[in-house]
Amino acid sequence: MKKVLLQIILLVSFFPFIVNAETCDINKITIDSVTIKKKTNNVTELEPPIIEGKKIKVNLRMLEAGDSIKYKLLLKNDSEEDYALDNNILDSSSNYIEYNLESGDNNLIVKSGEAKEVYLRVQYKNAVPETSFQDGKYNDNKSLALNLSTNNLNTTNNPKTSNQFFIMLIITLLCFSIFIYFHTKKKESNLFLFLLLGFLITIPSSVYALCKIEITVESNVTIEKGYEVGYLITTDGFYTDEELASYQKTSQANCDVVYIGETKYNVCSYIIVKDDKKYVAGEKVNLKNIVIRKYNTGYYDETNDEWIELCGANQDGLYQCPETIEVNDDTINTWYYDSSWNRYGYDYDTTDMQIMNFNTYNYDKNDHFYYVINVPQTFTMPAHNVLFASKPAPGK
Repeated sequence: MKKVLLQIILLVSFFPFIVNAETCDINKITIDSVTIKKKTNNVTELEPPIIEGKKIKVNLRMLEAGDSIKYKLLLKNDSEEDYALDNNILDSSSNYIEYNLESGDNNLIVKSGEAKEVYLRVQYKNAVPETSFQDGKYNDNKSLALNLSTNNLNTTNNPKTSNQFFIMLIITLLCFSIFIYFHTKKKESNLFLFLLLGFLITIPSSVYALCKIEITVESNVTIEKGYEVGYLITTDGFYTDEELASYQKTSQANCDVVYIGETKYNVCSYIIVKDDKKYVAGEKVNLKNIVIRKYNTGYYDETNDEWIELCGANQDGLYQCPETIEVNDDTINTWYYDSSWNRYGYDYDTTDMQIMNFNTYNYDKNDHFYYVINVPQTFTMPAHNVLFASKPAPGK
C-alpha cells in the first residue's frame, strides 16, 4: 500500500511541471518594419536593421557621449488578444549604452487586429575611458528582450506553472511528505499527507500564467574616438546671439554689439565654427564653405568725393545703423592650414598633408610654412582635431 501511495504522490506532485496548454499563436505577432525615427549627427548605421522572425539586429557606430538613435518599430497583432510590451526588461547592465522603449501615445499596448508604432532609443550615455579602447574602438554588444504578454491579467491563456518559485515549493513539499510517510505510522500523518496531496493538486488551477511572446534585439554598438574639424574666422562677421552661442570664442576674439534697426548683431572676429559632426581617423571629409554676414557702415559719395557714415552711437551709447543698411553674405572658400593654430587646442603634425591627401594645394614657405587649400576639396581625417583658418597666422 505504501508503494502505491508513494507513486500517487509522485505523479500528482509533478502535474504542475507537465501542464502545457499552449493556446497563444506566436505567429500572430509580427515585426512589420524597423526604420530610423531620428538620430544625432555622430551616429552611423554600419548596416541597416535586419529582421529575422522575432529578432531585430542593429549595428551602429557612435563617437561621443550623448549620441543617440531612435528606431520606429511597427508591430502587428493579428490575434484576438491585446498584448502589452514590458519596458522593464530593457536594462542591459551596460555602463555606456542605454536603451529605452516608448510610444507616441504613452502606452505600450498592441491592440488586437491593429498595428502599433513603438520607439526603441539607443543612447551613448557615458564616455568610454581611454584605457578601454582597443585599436581606437570599443564594442558594446547586448541581447535585449522585448516581452509582449496578454493584457487581460485575469485570463489564463497559457497555464504553464513551471515557475521557479513553484518548482522549489513543490520539490520541498514532496521531499517533506516522503520523509513523514516513511518515518511515522500515525493516522494523523496520513491525514496530513492527504491534505498535502490536495494542496499540490490545486496548484495548477490556481496559478495564472500569461501568454508571452519575446522579441529579441541583438544590438552591436561600436564606439570609436571621434575628431572635430574647426574653421577659424579671423575677419569680422555679423552673428545673432543664438549663432554666437554655438560657436567658440578664442582668446583673440573681438566682439562688438551693433543694432541695424531693431535687430541686434554681434560683430566678431577670431571665432571658431565647428563642423556639425565628428569624424574617425581615416574617414573622408568634405572641406566646407563658411558663409558670414558683412555690412557697410556707409557709402562713398563720388560727387563730393567723401565717405558718408550712416552708423554711429545713439542716445543710449549703442552703435546704431539704419534699417536700410545693406547686409550681405560673404562666402569663405579659401583656407589656410599650418602649425600656428595649435594654440587653440588643435593638433598639427608634419605628416598631416600626406595623411590628409588633398588633391591640390599651394605651399608657402616664406618665414613660416603654411598650406592654402580651396574648396571644393576632400581630405582624409588624421587621428587628431584639425583647424583651418580664413587667413594665415599673424606675421605670415
